[in-house]
Amino acid sequence: MPDLHDTKQLAQWVALVAEVMMLAVCLRYLMIGAYLPAFVSAVPVGLIILDQIAFLKSRSLPIAPNVILLVIAVAQLSVANLMTSATLIWTFPTLVGSFLIARTGVVNLYAAIMLTCGTAIIYIEGDLSFALRFAPAFAGTWVFLLILVQVMNGLRFRAWQQSITDPLTGCYNRRYLDQYLDVHIKTGRVAMLVIDMDNFKQLNDAKGHVAGDKALCRLVEIVHSSWTSEAICFRLGGDEFVLLLQLPARSREHMSLREQDRHLTQLGQKITDVLNQETSFSVSSGLTHFNWPCDLEAVYRRADTALYASKDLGRRQMSVADTLASPPRTHGFSACKSSRSPSLNGSVG
Repeated sequence: MPDLHDTKQLAQWVALVAEVMMLAVCLRYLMIGAYLPAFVSAVPVGLIILDQIAFLKSRSLPIAPNVILLVIAVAQLSVANLMTSATLIWTFPTLVGSFLIARTGVVNLYAAIMLTCGTAIIYIEGDLSFALRFAPAFAGTWVFLLILVQVMNGLRFRAWQQSITDPLTGCYNRRYLDQYLDVHIKTGRVAMLVIDMDNFKQLNDAKGHVAGDKALCRLVEIVHSSWTSEAICFRLGGDEFVLLLQLPARSREHMSLREQDRHLTQLGQKITDVLNQETSFSVSSGLTHFNWPCDLEAVYRRADTALYASKDLGRRQMSVADTLASPPRTHGFSACKSSRSPSLNGSVG
């Protein structure tokens, strides 16, 4: 799931607010001749400006937000110690903003430092009343923000999960395919198995869409229960699915590409055979091998060509693209099944 702290645009807005606030504090100290606190306040402002310049030039940030947050903590404590503990009031907006730009562990470290050291500075100044107000107020704000962030992350995770999941079958959808390859496959030998139900329109017409939906769900159920790690299922739309097949890392360590291809082909054939043992539906499939990263459109076209070869040969079987002599079909992956119905489960098999 994309992390809450990966939103660089949001981090820049938070940093801009912090920059304006700390710049105002710095100017105030300069006006009253307090040069050391002014310098201490200017250090984090300079770091934030460097980050913003890098952001505007579309470069990676030279200084991590975690480092800037810890520098701000040192600056706030230094100013409170050099001038007055009343400046610790600025720790509250800093704490709120830190949850948006830094990791939770670093924020907790910042909060713990400010709570203990800030309370100690106030107590040393002799303002016991302020210390008794600051400590519980800061701790309460810290705990409240922790709970709020957990709730937000939970909501974001559920929303993200819904965005990558097919609502009918529960398998992944087309949108997540590229991201899954980048995150989980990264490199290595992979096979793409394109599966299409045979005569799916006739099934819908004869028994109704409920029966068609049940058949689709049953297909995914079989794949998920039988091949939890070797085959990852994605529904492209209608009755067409893509399965990414990859052998476990331990199994493929000492295998040549030819051996991996042979095992992946056997796996694809086994999946096709098991699905065709069902009485409620049958499938045709096409398989091709590839090394990731590559052109996914071209990979899909090869697998789709093999799928059509299976249908031309009488259905209920798998064809391998590497063994076909016919040229690939013209329609691409992003427009998959353009010649078939784009409805949820009403495509022609």
